[in-house]
Amino acid sequence: RFMSSFQSMLKETLFNLLNIYSPSGLESELVRFVVDYFNQLGLHPSNDAQGNCYIFIPCDGEPVLLTAHLDAISNGIAPIPREEKGLIHASNNAILGLDDKASVAVLLEVVKNLMKSGRRHRPIEILFTVQEEPGCVGVKYFLEHQSSPLKSKTGLCFDFPKPFGSILQRAAGIWRATIEFNGKAAHAARPEMGCNA
Repeated sequence: RFMSSFQSMLKETLFNLLNIYSPSGLESELVRFVVDYFNQLGLHPSNDAQGNCYIFIPCDGEPVLLTAHLDAISNGIAPIPREEKGLIHASNNAILGLDDKASVAVLLEVVKNLMKSGRRHRPIEILFTVQEEPGCVGVKYFLEHQSSPLKSKTGLCFDFPKPFGSILQRAAGIWRATIEFNGKAAHAARPEMGCNA
């Protein structure tokens, strides 16, 4: 019964997040959503000038850092999420933004359930960063400008498609190229007048 309720709330939170357009550099509405979410739980996150959102939830033991990013890759179209046969899709030509909003939704719901349960837990630091997609801009800013150092010696990053404990030894990088396409432009109503490159 708990899992069914959790899954339902998780899906609702995920849809709320997906309905907020947050490409890199334009995450302010999503940051406000996260801050409001924590405030409703009686927690008080802080934000830095870049927009990163940090919260410390005290308790007993060694603290652990949980982190995810708020920005999403975008093709310039705000996604309209919909569910079909148990899968979530964008109902337009937008990039949905599950990277990393799925992780953000899980973290929000886990914290909410933990706070409501009153159970003892390790101290938790949560860091939601901005502008991860263009090169970890937000987390670099956070580390260079934080008012006090992170307390955790252990952290879990919720933006990696492997099991926790896996070590990322290499990752996709950025490769830039200049490519010139030659073709003949045509109006969409008369595509036969054009020539695809």
